[in-house]
Amino acid sequence: MSNEEMDCSSEDSEFSESEMEKFEEKALQQLKVDGSKVKNANGTLRCPFCLGKKKQDYKYNELLQHAIGIGASKKRGKDRAPHLALATYMRTVLADDAGPSQPKNPVQKPLPSKADESNGAENQEVTEKEELFVWPWTGILVNLPTEWKDGKQVGGSGSKLRDQLARFHVLKVTPLWNYQGHTGNAIVDFNKDWVGFKDALDLENYFNVERHGKKEWGKDVKDHDAHIYGWVARDDDYNSVGPIGDYLRKNGDLKSINDLKEEWERKSNTLVADLSKTIDEKIQSFIELQGEYNATNLSLARTMEQQEKMQRDYNEEMQRMLRLARENTRRFIQENQKLKMDLDTHRKELDMRRKQLDEREAQDDAERKKLDDEKKKNDHLNDSLEMAMMEQRKVDENVLKLAEEHKIL
Repeated sequence: MSNEEMDCSSEDSEFSESEMEKFEEKALQQLKVDGSKVKNANGTLRCPFCLGKKKQDYKYNELLQHAIGIGASKKRGKDRAPHLALATYMRTVLADDAGPSQPKNPVQKPLPSKADESNGAENQEVTEKEELFVWPWTGILVNLPTEWKDGKQVGGSGSKLRDQLARFHVLKVTPLWNYQGHTGNAIVDFNKDWVGFKDALDLENYFNVERHGKKEWGKDVKDHDAHIYGWVARDDDYNSVGPIGDYLRKNGDLKSINDLKEEWERKSNTLVADLSKTIDEKIQSFIELQGEYNATNLSLARTMEQQEKMQRDYNEEMQRMLRLARENTRRFIQENQKLKMDLDTHRKELDMRRKQLDEREAQDDAERKKLDDEKKKNDHLNDSLEMAMMEQRKVDENVLKLAEEHKIL
């Protein structure tokens, strides 16, 4: 590749993702063939893709940041791809100062068993104000075993890795792929709370104890063994070039512990305020219901009082009517008894009169006729008296029955 092809000011062109990856790979291979394009005679470094730029004496970290910045920018693909290749070249080939790289044929070491558990996150120092973590809490696994099969790299499934990491309460493990297949990297997702953060640090602490943490992975490639390396994702991983950085930037954010504390405190305060408001509304509703209940209870009490008064008035009226009924009944019985005595006396008189008439002898027809008329009249009076006495007996019986039913006597 000529200098003109490496120049940032070359002809504008857009790439698809697969084309960009191929162009990046091609640029990386040329850098590996002729690395002198990156080094100056005085030991400083330069960007072979920005030869027209004024600054061409970078320190390692400065050039790496330059390459990462353009690679992650929104510039055209033809500018970004070679810078991504440059960043990868610096992190792999210039191993003394480089970050993570990946061996070609890793062999997996068994993941931790229960007996291998370390002290966990409690003994790990975390500089809360300075460190930026990828949020949601994320772990990184590198050096996963892969093999070349059917024209691409293949590796184990995420579900199998998740099961092997079960004691860290992992939610999901996502292997990272590119156009060549499995990259040998995977992303580990944890719960979005402090328990999830502790689980993530426990995982990192395990790999640190095993000397397969981020620090060991950042050493010279020749010092790497064939085992899995792992750690908690932070800002340098987030800003890194390659599948890991791409995934983290797409699916997460950078936040400090203090940022999260403040955010969760705000959410807690909001939740408490909302709950307090809800409780106040419930209390107000209860007070209103209590008022309605008291009003209903008072109305019911008044209704009951009115009903009791009506019952008392009714009972008093019934007592008065019963008293009058008793008096009238007694008076009626007394009058009835007097009438009965009068009827009996009158009947006796009629009987005596009849006997007297029967004893008298008629002297002539006129006197006999007069006697007969008087007998008929006497018989008629006697019959009327009998009927009156029968009616009187019925009245007496009805009065006694009525008095008994109403308990007047």
